Order: sequence, then C-alpha cells, then structure tokens
Amino acid sequence: MEVEEGYDRINVPSISPYEYPDFGLTRERVFGIFKKMVLIRAFEKEAEDLYVTRGVLGGLSHLYLGEEAIAPAVVEIMKKGDMVLGTYRGHGHALALGVDPERVMAELYGKEGGVARGLAGSMHVIMDPSKGALYSTAIVGSHIPIAVGVAYAMKYEGSDNLTITFFGDGTANIGAFFEGLNMAAYLKVPVLFVVENNLYAEYTRTSKVLSGGSIAKRAESLGVDVLVAYGNDPLSVYRAARMAEKPVRNGKPMLVEAVTYRIN
Repeated sequence: MEVEEGYDRINVPSISPYEYPDFGLTRERVFGIFKKMVLIRAFEKEAEDLYVTRGVLGGLSHLYLGEEAIAPAVVEIMKKGDMVLGTYRGHGHALALGVDPERVMAELYGKEGGVARGLAGSMHVIMDPSKGALYSTAIVGSHIPIAVGVAYAMKYEGSDNLTITFFGDGTANIGAFFEGLNMAAYLKVPVLFVVENNLYAEYTRTSKVLSGGSIAKRAESLGVDVLVAYGNDPLSVYRAARMAEKPVRNGKPMLVEAVTYRIN
C-alpha cells in the first residue's frame, strides 16, 4: 500500500507500555495526556459551534481540531520556568498547558474574565506565564524570532530552561522561519521548534510549495536537527520531544515535525 506523502518521513515510533519507564511515563501520565486531548476536542467543537454553526461569536477563530495529540504530548517535558510561544491556533496549546478553560472561553466572548481581560480574542489566548503560556501571535511566523530571543535570555541567565514554539507548516515559507532557525543554531540557544504539519498550508498541499522537499530538510540546512513524529499519536510525539529535550536544554536547538491531519 502506498504511504501518503509526508507520513513516509516519520522516524520516531510510538512508545509501548513496556517502554514507559524508559521515558518517565506511567499509566496515569498517559491518561493525563489523553484527558487533555479530550478536553481540547470538546472545547474546539464548542468553539466551532459558536463561531460557525450558530454564529454567536463573530470574527475569526482558528481551531486545533485534528492536532490535539501534539501539544499535550510536547508540554509533558516542561518544568517550571519553561515557556511556550504559539500561533493563532492556540486554544489547544493553552489548554494543554493547564490554562483554565473558562478563562480561555471568556476571552473568546470578550469578557473581563478572559486570559487577556477580553481584549485580545481567540488568536491570543496563550497568555498565562504562571502556566508557561507566554505569548501567541496572529502574524504567521512572527513569534519564531521572539522565541529565539526568549531562549537566549534563558541561556544568558544561566538556567537550564527551554522555550517551545509551535507553528504550522505554512510558516516554513516565511522569512522569519529561516532567520529564527539560523540565529538559534548560531547562538546555540535552548529552543524546541515544533511544526504541526497538517499537510496543507491554507488550501495548498504543503509539498507543492516546499522547495527542497520538506520542512525537515530546510531546518537541517540551517543547522537544526530534526525528528519527525506521527502527529496523531501522542506517544510518538512525546518520544520525539523527550529525545530532543536534553540536547535542547544543553543549547542545541532542535525541531520536531509532527505530521498530522486535521480530522474534524
């Protein structure tokens, strides 16, 4: 059977229950990841209903449906002081980090109880530094150089913290992607880049607009090592993030490409 384009590059397998101790996992931790996935899907289905079906809320909302296995798995490697920067598709990232769902929903409604007091809206909900949720942006790719700067500050302070930045496959065509990864490699900062590759940049097949063949090859050409995980399997994603964690904390930036599909 022909393997769908994109999935043929996955090089990080899932984790079997027999391997849990090797990766610091327990059944409870795995169940915790699953609960976050269920929460994200339930939240996003409600958001879809509010914005699209019933039209209760106006404006734009970019959902995390079909990608909910990624963020909950990646943030499991975090410890106090680590930070996350993300994109306009940030509901899932915020919820994975433990930001109160009521505060996230209140932000969508523009209420005072929202994460940004109702002033920022759906595309800016990664906003609770106490949970490691530092910043999200609606401008494609603009947060990548910022994430490098945050990681540089961590290195400057002498901590062993890391910065995680999530972005979509379309971002790999933005200048800030090249500039950010190049600078991260040059400065040797503790930043983990996570590409949520759902195989389509807006309406265009990613492979149609990627000169060089893949996001992984682009990153490697800039001096950033890459692990490619199955983005619909949280344990494949977790294995990749855990494999990257030690090198990243030691100042070697890495990229995890999670190949997924936005199943609604």
